[in-house]
Order: sequence, then structure tokens, then C-alpha cells
Amino acid sequence: MNETNIEGSIMGMLEPKVKEIQVRFGKGEKLGLQDFNLLLLKTQYNHLSHLDNKLDQVSADVANLKSDFKRLSVEFISFRNEIELKFDNLKNEINLKLDSFKNEIEYKIQKAINVNMRWSIGIIAFIVTMLKIIDMILK
Repeated sequence: MNETNIEGSIMGMLEPKVKEIQVRFGKGEKLGLQDFNLLLLKTQYNHLSHLDNKLDQVSADVANLKSDFKRLSVEFISFRNEIELKFDNLKNEINLKLDSFKNEIEYKIQKAINVNMRWSIGIIAFIVTMLKIIDMILK
């Protein structure tokens, strides 16, 4: 409890009076308005003191939550950076594989064109030769 010197002094002055009132009340004596007010004041002080303690606890809990959120924020940023790095690596790997696949397809297409060109030239050469032979025979 965070008591100031004034609060401590006031409670120090009230405490003997409150004990006296409690003793009188225990004996069955009638209490006066001033007695009742002193008991009420003591009760209110205890209530406020209890609320003050609870407020201190809540403040400490809020401070802990702020600390936890800051830690979680740092961890989330670290996690996000890690995910971004892995995503970039995956993207680079996919691009490399696509480039490799593209080069392989281009090579196969070029090879097929070369084979087709050889066959086409060979067939044309064969046809021209055959036509020349037929022309020579028929003349």
C-alpha cells in the first residue's frame, strides 16, 4: 500500500479511537453519530486502500502486457522476415527451374527444327536428283 505520511498519521490517530469504539460496541453500548462516522471513515479508508492495491496490480499487469506485446511484435517481425526470405528463395528457385525448363524446350525445338531441315533438304535433294535422272532418261 502506498501511504503518504498524512494518511499514516490520520490512520494512526483513528486506530485507537476505532478500537475503543469496537470495545464499547462489543459491550453492547450505544454508539453515537461521531462513533459511527469514525467507523465509516475507517471502512472507507480500508476500501480505498484495497482499491488502490488492486489498481497497482492492474497497472503492473498492464505493464507486463505491454512488455509481452512488444516481445510478440519483435517475434512477429522476425517471423515475417523469415517467411519473406523463404518466399524469395522459393521464388528464385522456381525462376531458375523455369529458365532451365525454357532453355531445355528451346534446345529440343531447335534440335527438332535441325532434324526436320536435314530431312527436308535430303528429300528435296533426292527429288531433284530423281527428276534429273528421269529427265536424262527421257531425253
